[in-house]
Amino acid sequence: MRKIGGLVALLLIVFCFKSYSQADISSLGFNYYALVRDTAGRVTPNKAVKLRFSILNGSNSSTPVYQETQNITTDAYGFANATIGNGIYTTGSISSFSAIDFTVNIYSLMVEVYNTYTQGYDPLAKQAMQAVPYAKVSYTSIYNGVPTGTIIAFGGDTMHIPKGWEICDGRAHSIADPKYVNLYNTIGTAWGSPSSGMFNVPKTQGLFLRGANNGGSWNPNGSIDMANRSAVLPGGNIGDMVGSYQGDAFQGHIHVLTASAASGPAVGANITNSWSNNTNWLPTQSSISRPVSDGANGSPRYSNETRPENVYVNYIIKL
Repeated sequence: MRKIGGLVALLLIVFCFKSYSQADISSLGFNYYALVRDTAGRVTPNKAVKLRFSILNGSNSSTPVYQETQNITTDAYGFANATIGNGIYTTGSISSFSAIDFTVNIYSLMVEVYNTYTQGYDPLAKQAMQAVPYAKVSYTSIYNGVPTGTIIAFGGDTMHIPKGWEICDGRAHSIADPKYVNLYNTIGTAWGSPSSGMFNVPKTQGLFLRGANNGGSWNPNGSIDMANRSAVLPGGNIGDMVGSYQGDAFQGHIHVLTASAASGPAVGANITNSWSNNTNWLPTQSSISRPVSDGANGSPRYSNETRPENVYVNYIIKL
């Protein structure tokens, strides 16, 4: 217990569990309860209390990486009920609770209450954060979660992109934006960088995805193929790197024209040279026209691109 300007607060932290989707869990806070009594031990219902919560890097640190305040009114039973993560940011190197990466450090929680007599904050408790708060990031585990930077095909339209994902449309974002800091730490400027302090999400509209070679030997055209890979957006990766772009092409091949008259090579001979450079031995009655049906495989389809049958999807990336 601790005296708070004529009141005593009994510290009680409770972590509540509820089922949430992976898209929602990254922004969740955790619950804090404190039973507030006066110096005589009486419960004080409907009493205004100001609390300050600090996330500290380790148990020995006093400098918060994230700090927020909350103005709470006790309920009819004298409990002050707050959700840490939903308060007003005051200071710290991380400006958003959702941007705290609980997988990289061991953090402690400092709870303080505002003293109306001293016009300052008195500490209530300081303790290492244990397993339950870290369930906040269980969705990123290699067993249950979807890692940041994952690109998947999404069957919905752009108005229904799930929370925690973004359409791969090449849009630019600030590298300091808490919403995108994890994505930037994962993909960097591989997909483009319009200016200093900015990065692009992948741009996949109208494109097929191809696995990166990563220096391996599985590449039909070797170094020539690598040299022809450019940045999909300015500032992005080129060559044998994730995010590089390659234009369309049609594999080299030949057509065989069989003579049907005696004015050129022997009847039935295969002409594999360029007929445009050998007009002196072309058949007297010859022409080359657009392909027609062979009678068994349907009519040829013409277009300005080479493509397989396909359907449209939206590619989205995990933030």
